[in-house]
Amino acid sequence: EDMSKNTMENIRNSKTFIDATSDTVGIVTNNFHMFRAVKLAEAQGFENLYGIAAESNIIYLPNNVLRECLGIVKDWLVNHI
Repeated sequence: EDMSKNTMENIRNSKTFIDATSDTVGIVTNNFHMFRAVKLAEAQGFENLYGIAAESNIIYLPNNVLRECLGIVKDWLVNHI
């Protein structure tokens, strides 16, 4: 899938290739983004999910965690998670 610009689009677009209820799916993303990525996929009907976390540079952790917290709130407010 090469048309997505963000995680939500990637999950939606990937559903054309994956059976969300029966296929086992690995979500590969940064460790700080894993919670939200899995929640977004669950909200799209994916049932057999496994997170595969990539490490991030600790120098950027404060910025990344703040951004993710805001992203979680935003996705919750617009009913994506």
